[in-house]
Parts: sequence; structure tokens; C-alpha cells
Amino acid sequence: MKKALVGAGVVVVLAAAALYVAQGTDSATAPADQGVEAATSGAELVTVTIPVEGMTCSACAAGVKSTLARLDGVQDVEVDLGRREARIQTVAGRITPERLATAISDLGYKTGAPVTERKS
Repeated sequence: MKKALVGAGVVVVLAAAALYVAQGTDSATAPADQGVEAATSGAELVTVTIPVEGMTCSACAAGVKSTLARLDGVQDVEVDLGRREARIQTVAGRITPERLATAISDLGYKTGAPVTERKS
């Protein structure tokens, strides 16, 4: 069983390397987030600030951050426990502020109205 899992891992690594080569990129020197940067270069960025009530510790803040970071269109997340807010940088049009707030609410926290600030 262990050999089969190792073999599957090799296939995944080789497939990823083949993808980089097919894109004309040397996988040994390509940055890990190159695909994200390429997809967002020149795109309009939006920063959404959402008040979050109910976070009481750093583990709460870390949970909010990791949940938001996994959402499609999210570029960066900062969660400030002291200020009780999350600042999320997104690609314009990829995700709505309401969807971000819902993701936080789904964790059991109360959210205030999102405030959006556009950047380019």
C-alpha cells in the first residue's frame, strides 16, 4: 500500500512539472504562486474590510484567515484580533464582499457591513 501511495505522489509531481514545461516555465525556478500572479497581473484589486465580532483568541483569527484565504479570488488576508476586523484583498469581480462576510458568518462569528476600497 505504501509503495502505491509513493508512486501516486511521483505521478503528481511529474504531472506538475510537465504542466510548467508545457507553459514554457522551468519548474525548478518557477515561483510557487506564479499562476496566481499571472492570472492577476494588471487586474483591478479590491480591499474589503469586514468587522468581525466574537473572535476571542489568535486561534479564532487564524481560522478566519485560513477560511478566507481558500476562497477563489482572494489574494491576501489580514485578520486583526485587536481591531476585530478582517482585511481581504481580492481580484475585482471574482468574489463579492457579501460572500466574504458569509464565509466568516458560517464560522459562527457576527459580521458588520463590508467596506470596499478599490485599487489598480
